[in-house]
Amino acid sequence: MTKTGAILLSCALLAIVAPRVAAQCDMPRAVSARDSSEATGYAAGTAWFKNNEPITVYGLRLVKYGLPRKLHASQLWWIGEFRGVPVYVEAGARLIYVIYAPVNPGCEFQPYMGQLALPLVHTDSAPAPGSRPAELLISGCPKGAHLYILPAAQVAADTAWRSRLVPGGPGYIGIAWFYRALVFTPTPQPYEVALAWRGRRWRFRIDAVPGRTTRVDARPPDLRKCEVPDYPVM
Repeated sequence: MTKTGAILLSCALLAIVAPRVAAQCDMPRAVSARDSSEATGYAAGTAWFKNNEPITVYGLRLVKYGLPRKLHASQLWWIGEFRGVPVYVEAGARLIYVIYAPVNPGCEFQPYMGQLALPLVHTDSAPAPGSRPAELLISGCPKGAHLYILPAAQVAADTAWRSRLVPGGPGYIGIAWFYRALVFTPTPQPYEVALAWRGRRWRFRIDAVPGRTTRVDARPPDLRKCEVPDYPVM
């Protein structure tokens, strides 16, 4: 093959591959109708993006963090939307702390960072199609209790989990006296919650219902005098 022929073949291959890559990055889902003037699915044309305004997702206030980044669809998980623009976290993220808004169809995403983080409970796989957020508000009093959350089905398949609650292990959320966490599920699902504190352990089940907030007082009877703050729901 001549040099000219090789160049033409390369250009032809690029013409075939490039649209597929672009299509993979054309990620925005259903566009909200809250603000039809900005409901494009991409941030570039919105006033809040141009004016460097903060955004709010699940009660978290986030601001622009650095410059837009090139990311592939496989690197991100969808978690919701802000004024018609979908937002994502890095695949496998355990916290909603840095989120990404698509700037345009060319795989370009703007990071936003908050001062607070929101735990994201999952099983190391992307949310199933049709999933919606279910919010869990759990009082983990007393202060310093280690909190764990796992799908009940996973606990049933791993019966030894309850006896080896290890910080950083499966289902570990952190140390807290109150926790707000998100679960993404297409249908109501039971989750098992466990707390460990000073050699004591107690556990219970909680139902994660898409689009709803479930409040649970996780304190054992002898610790009910602990004060629990009143947190706003999503």
